[in-house]
Amino acid sequence: MRPNLPAAVEIPRRNVRIGQLSSHRGLMHDVSQVKPTQSGRRQPLNAIIVPTARRADQMIRAIQLAADAETMLVVLGSQQSKIDEVAAHVARIPGSRALIVDVPAAYPHPYLTPSASSNAVRGLSAGRDSDLSLKRNIGLLLARLLGWNKIMFLDDDVTVKDAEDLTKLASQLDGTQVAGLLCRQFPDNSVVCHANRLRGEKQDVFLTGAALGVNCADQPLPRRDWTCPRPAGRIGRPSRRRVRASSTRLR
Repeated sequence: MRPNLPAAVEIPRRNVRIGQLSSHRGLMHDVSQVKPTQSGRRQPLNAIIVPTARRADQMIRAIQLAADAETMLVVLGSQQSKIDEVAAHVARIPGSRALIVDVPAAYPHPYLTPSASSNAVRGLSAGRDSDLSLKRNIGLLLARLLGWNKIMFLDDDVTVKDAEDLTKLASQLDGTQVAGLLCRQFPDNSVVCHANRLRGEKQDVFLTGAALGVNCADQPLPRRDWTCPRPAGRIGRPSRRRVRASSTRLR
């Protein structure tokens, strides 16, 4: 039985072959073995931005990573994420600095309504409601407003074990607008990619916004839905500076 698709995305029957791209390696330049330049230390990341909808304890790894890298942490939270609980975790980790933002449900803003929010596209999501795109776009605007040159988006379920990776990421952003880390220990793919792997086909993991560095000084900013970044690849100096955390709510 054919599913009831929204009229705007009905697919006509044509002799068109639809293929599955199993890898993006040809679109990327692997720099995982390249030694980071001194610029990665002189001009490090200005902030790690984490969009989250999970409980506050899911943020502990990101808080520690930001403290080790001596980098500002920006938490854009909603749903199960409570800013007071996140702030409490920040206060327990020496060297932590954080801006914690409560993003209301269905937050409206004329500049933050991507085309993927249309009813036609929303109908394909099986009712799943996600504000991930909204939070990443808020992060990009925040970076521009504060004059940040280099930021990193990090999902709350991704662990970066070595803060040296952030130095390498920062140095790569000197010469390219986007660079990222590949998640190889878990095949973080779409349903189609998982199905492709289950049927015995080769399937690589893709570089996504889950661990992505962005050079915000370039024009224009990359679209949230598609980038062709460079994979980077490992710094770790725990800071003992005063803990600072501030929180706010978008209105």
